[in-house]
Amino acid sequence: MLLMMVNTVQSETQGNGLFGDMKHVRMINDMKEGVLVRLHCRSKNDDLGERVLAFRQHWEWKFNDNVISSTLFWCNMHANNVVRSFRVYFCDDDYLRCNTQCYRSLRMDGAYYYHQIRNVWQKQLSWIVDA
Repeated sequence: MLLMMVNTVQSETQGNGLFGDMKHVRMINDMKEGVLVRLHCRSKNDDLGERVLAFRQHWEWKFNDNVISSTLFWCNMHANNVVRSFRVYFCDDDYLRCNTQCYRSLRMDGAYYYHQIRNVWQKQLSWIVDA
C-alpha cells in the first residue's frame, strides 16, 4: 500500500499532479546580430551553469514547483555594457503569468516576459545595451 502511494506521488510530480504542470523556462537572445548574451542561471538547489547565446539562440530548462510553492530561478547576465542579476522564475509571481511556458526575451532595451494567459509580451526589466 505504501509503495503504491509513493509511486502515485512520483508520477504526479512528472506533470499534472500535486505540484502543478511542469514549467518550461526559455531564455531567448533577441538583442541584435553580433550581441552575445552570457547567462549563469541557478536555483537554491540547482546550478544550471553558464551559457553564451548568440542572436536568436535560446536556453531552456524544465522543472516542477516545489511542495511549498517557493521555487525561484535567477540569472546573472552579461551583454556588452550591461551586467544584471534578475529573477527569471518565481512561483509567487509567475503562477498567473505562465502555466507551462515561461518565456523570457532579452532585448536591447530590457527583458520581456511572455504572459501565457493573455498571449502578450510584457516588459519587466529595463536596460540599454550598447550595440
